[in-house]
Amino acid sequence: MHSFGYRFNALLTFAVTILALMCAIASLSDNLNTPSPSAEIQVLIYTHMPIEYQLVPEAAAGE
Repeated sequence: MHSFGYRFNALLTFAVTILALMCAIASLSDNLNTPSPSAEIQVLIYTHMPIEYQLVPEAAAGE
């Protein structure tokens, strides 16, 4: 029967191997990807602020 140390070592080695495999796959997929970002923005609804909330020029504000 294997001791606790042998079992722990095997489990740790297996976990690190799986982690390294996942990192390699992620790196490979990142290197094979060709980024081509594009965006299109369209304003559908525009409502201006009501007149009473708009900024007043300084000359008119002093009156």
